[in-house]
Amino acid sequence: MYIGGLVDEAYKDEETQEWVIVLNPRLRALYGPDQFTQIEWAVRHELDGQQLAQWLHGFYASHAKPFPTKIETLLKLAGSETSDLWKFAQTLRKALKAVADASAAHGASFNYEISEGLVHVEKAGSRAQRRHLARKR
Repeated sequence: MYIGGLVDEAYKDEETQEWVIVLNPRLRALYGPDQFTQIEWAVRHELDGQQLAQWLHGFYASHAKPFPTKIETLLKLAGSETSDLWKFAQTLRKALKAVADASAAHGASFNYEISEGLVHVEKAGSRAQRRHLARKR
């Protein structure tokens, strides 16, 4: 456990007149190759202008093996202002299809099914996610 600041120091280079910001070196561990989620940018760009689809893409990218999630949970997590669950469910179906189509167009696996109010997603995890899952077995 560590509690500390992000910025270790900051100063203005008198020669170049540029500010130099030095990040706390103790935070380096947070940026290791298996400590963050990489987004497939080609898929992300394909979803431009589709806010819910982009949110779903990022949400599921951060899950090594997604578990079934209630539609109303996704409504809340996505910050949707839609008050009717059935209306959100319609938008959700379109957004999930957009993610599946964009993923397929770029060689990524993303399959979904909605049944009994639950969204089931199957996707190929990143290399780091696959290593994580293999260690848990």
